[in-house]
Order: sequence, then C-alpha cells, then structure tokens
Amino acid sequence: MSGHLRGISAAGNPILEAHSRLNSVIDEPIYTPVMKVDMIAQLIVLEMVNSDEGP
Repeated sequence: MSGHLRGISAAGNPILEAHSRLNSVIDEPIYTPVMKVDMIAQLIVLEMVNSDEGP
C-alpha cells in the first residue's frame, strides 16, 4: 500500500463503506429482496443509480 493510503479504512468513510457493502452483497450467488434494496441504497450513496461514473 502506498504511503498516502496507509491507515485508510472503510470505517467512517461513507464511500468506502458503500463500496465494501455493495461488493459483499454482489458477491452472493442469489439476491433476496432485502439484498436488492441494500444494493440500490449503496448505489445511491455512490451516486451510481443513473450513471456508472460515480461522484
């Protein structure tokens, strides 16, 4: 890891938390309705609902 990224974690950073959560849900083989709602919520945080370019 490069020096300027040391100590950065998902905790406390909403964008990193959303990426982490979305990645963990997407990795599942089957999506429940609750999981689908969670994925949409994370995409909203990442501003990727209407575009894949993000913030």
